[in-house]
Amino acid sequence: MAKTIYSHLTFLLAISIPLISSATPEPLQRSLSFKLIYRDSPESPTYNPNLTKSQRFEESLRFSENRLIQLNNSQSMPMGYEITSIRSAVIYHSALYMVFVTIGTGNGTIGYYLNMDTSSGLTWTQCKPCNYHCINSLCHYEIAYADGSHTSGTLSKDTFGFRSSHGDHFEFVNGLIFGCSHNSHLVASNHGYPSGIMALGLSGESFARQLINHGSQARFSYCLPPIGSVRISYLRFGNNIVQRGVVQTTPIVPAQGVHFHYIILNDISVGTKRVGFEPQMFSRKPNGSGGFFVDSSTLVSRLITPAFELVKKVLRSYFRHRNLVEVDPHQYGISFKSCWLFQPGYEVLMPTMTLHLQGAEMSIASKNVFYIEHEKGLFCFAILPLDNLSILGAYQQVNTRFTYDVLHSQLAFNPEDCEHDSH
Repeated sequence: MAKTIYSHLTFLLAISIPLISSATPEPLQRSLSFKLIYRDSPESPTYNPNLTKSQRFEESLRFSENRLIQLNNSQSMPMGYEITSIRSAVIYHSALYMVFVTIGTGNGTIGYYLNMDTSSGLTWTQCKPCNYHCINSLCHYEIAYADGSHTSGTLSKDTFGFRSSHGDHFEFVNGLIFGCSHNSHLVASNHGYPSGIMALGLSGESFARQLINHGSQARFSYCLPPIGSVRISYLRFGNNIVQRGVVQTTPIVPAQGVHFHYIILNDISVGTKRVGFEPQMFSRKPNGSGGFFVDSSTLVSRLITPAFELVKKVLRSYFRHRNLVEVDPHQYGISFKSCWLFQPGYEVLMPTMTLHLQGAEMSIASKNVFYIEHEKGLFCFAILPLDNLSILGAYQQVNTRFTYDVLHSQLAFNPEDCEHDSH
């Protein structure tokens, strides 16, 4: 049974004052890692074995689209914390990856699948209420999601267990603060899965930030294998993160009212041709729109519509000069905006893409810029437009290790074969 935390701590949480002291303790040699479970992989409790690879991708794309409609519409709305309630800019059941954790000790231990969400601030799961009462309801929380889902319960703390990457045993962390939800209406829940959210956003009560006081560095990292791969990858914390090869860094820019990991995107190159955007194209506006952030729950990247149209124009010119035939993707039942027919040697003709970030250059391999539809004989530009914001999605993050330093507001990344992340 979860133990209710003292109400004065809850009050600090509710008004968004970080639970972690600003006088950060020196990190100890503590590390944690556990499996990342893709929502359409055989290890997922929501896996449907009757779908083809193409059907799985299209389903994930539609699934991601529902989340993005809400994110896009929410940018002009004041999202954040109130005294006893939390409003979220995302939808519940919207993550592409889950983690499996246990909560409790001894005979009271229960296992849960939680959505890994780098854009949420409070970890919560459905659980039975405790027989403790709050003072003036200050340890009560409510979260309303943009798809109409909502959940409420008691802020609690308990022991979390994680299946180790070094065998089947569990590693445990005591006293983590989370939401124990016992009154929920979840619009898109699939047979009760997942049970809640593991929050990795920029907030004082996020999971990574809490681990500072439990002997871990304030870092978490993941390396996503190709979408649809059956290989295992891990979400890692603290000293269990190994960065190989050339590592680049770019600042994470906090934004008021949301927990997204915004980074500064200055320009984009297609192959060797720089698009040449206006300086403020990807800036965050005073009304909350705009900006460019990293999100593992968005399947393919999104560019604000004017930027998308300019990149598409460069791509069309690139392929036209190489005599590739562009087709209407909707006639093939494909959700992308620009596709081209196969021709001999087309794979070597597909260009890479470079994101020119502040202080760093992120190169995206051509196989992660384009989606190849072998059954239909075409390939498509695997980035889509969005009205109010731009996002680096999971498809373009494949085979790159991302390491978030939440204490120093820094994102590090390096190329890696993510299908060999189990070592």
